[in-house]
This record gives sequence, structure tokens and C-alpha cells, in this order.
Amino acid sequence: MVMGGDEAVLISDPVLAGSDTWATAYVLAKALEKLAPFDLVLCGAASSDGDTSQVGPSLAEFLSLPQVTYVAELTMEKKGERFSCLKITDRGTQRIECELPAVVTVTAELNTPRTPSFRSVATATQKEIKTLTVSDLDIDASMVGTEGSPTRVGEIFEPAAKNVNTEFLEGEPEEMADLLSERLKREGLF
Repeated sequence: MVMGGDEAVLISDPVLAGSDTWATAYVLAKALEKLAPFDLVLCGAASSDGDTSQVGPSLAEFLSLPQVTYVAELTMEKKGERFSCLKITDRGTQRIECELPAVVTVTAELNTPRTPSFRSVATATQKEIKTLTVSDLDIDASMVGTEGSPTRVGEIFEPAAKNVNTEFLEGEPEEMADLLSERLKREGLF
């Protein structure tokens, strides 16, 4: 709201505690269906807790909408009809055009948030944030929360470090390349 949003909706209900990515996407889809119409649904590329990158794509599936993930740049081509975007892939980037409505997961490169002014902060504190519950969204409570989630986290741990002998090469690039090539040949890896 401080950054210029016209309205905000909070989905909050104790029944939602323990929801996995599937249940979370399901709840968000039900909320969007209730709040429709919409043109573009923006999601973060991944959460900071599980980092699974599953909610955005699952949401698109629940809504039967096209999706583009890991978007670093987005331009509306024809307002309300289509957009063009730059998608980050494991091999570089890809330019994609997509019809609206759609779901897009975005990376931090998409935008640098501006610092809100005192006036926008003051205005935002006066705006009401609507709260929706599971019953407001006509959701079957057995489909959400720990019991309604098809995945379970058995354990979270940091894997033990392997006994790896790490060596950093120093020198000019050509010298380091020759040294690395010799070592790889000696180890039978090249």
C-alpha cells in the first residue's frame, strides 16, 4: 500500500497453518477467482523459507492460465491483451510474448523499489486491508493446512561437507588454464 497499491487483501485463517505449496496455490487461486477480474498475477520467483518455486506455477495451473517464470524484465505490449518479457534460464535469457491474463513469477532484477515518501506512508496507514478467511473463499478446510497438504517435510538439515580438497589457482588466465588442464589430465578427468 505504501508503494502505491490501491487495495490489499490478507488471506488469514488458523486452518491454513501448515499448508504446503499445493494448498497455498489452491487458496490463492480461490481468492483470485473471488476477486476477479484481473489481467496479470505477479508472484515472487521463490519463497525465502522453502525456495521451491512451486506456488506461482501451481497457481497458474489451478487458474488454467499461461505462465512465465523467472522474469527479469516485463513490458506491456497492448494494455489488457499481451506482454513481452525477458525470462532467465539456466542457459541465459529468453524473450517471450504472452497473452493476458497470465501468471508471472519475477526475480529481484525486475524492479528496484523506490523509497516511499512520507505522504505515501501516511496515506497507506489510512487504507483498509480486507481480510478473507477459508469460509469467505468457499474452501473445503480438509483441502488446506497440514492435513490437506500432500507433501510432508521429514527433516531439514545441512548436508555434511564432503571431504574435498579445494585448491584455488592463481596467476594469469592462460597459466591457470594450462595448470587446470594438466591436473584434470592427471586425475583422468580430461
